[in-house]
Amino acid sequence: MPGRLKVLMLGGTNFIERELAGLRPDVVTVSMTDFSTVHAYLPRLLTALGGPRFVIPSHHDDMVTGFDDPDLPRTVNPRAVVDLRDAIREAGLRSTVVPVTHLHRIDF
Repeated sequence: MPGRLKVLMLGGTNFIERELAGLRPDVVTVSMTDFSTVHAYLPRLLTALGGPRFVIPSHHDDMVTGFDDPDLPRTVNPRAVVDLRDAIREAGLRSTVVPVTHLHRIDF
């Protein structure tokens, strides 16, 4: 259908390339927890998906604080945005990082 976006939501910080083969989402959520032990996680993932148009960082908070807690950061961790943009640039892709705010709608 025209106007519809294909969205892939990933909750983990590792993947097997062959399991993503052929997937070409317009939007992907990318887990931004500690992936330091996973070789080239971000560039590998974004390249395997063909450079999605939009990339949304997820799991960048403490994953424990409730949505109704006033101490919950309302916006994405700036480091997550920088890391994603760096990975996109390093992979030679043109994806756009979409920072999110908890409990707010995203318009594309």
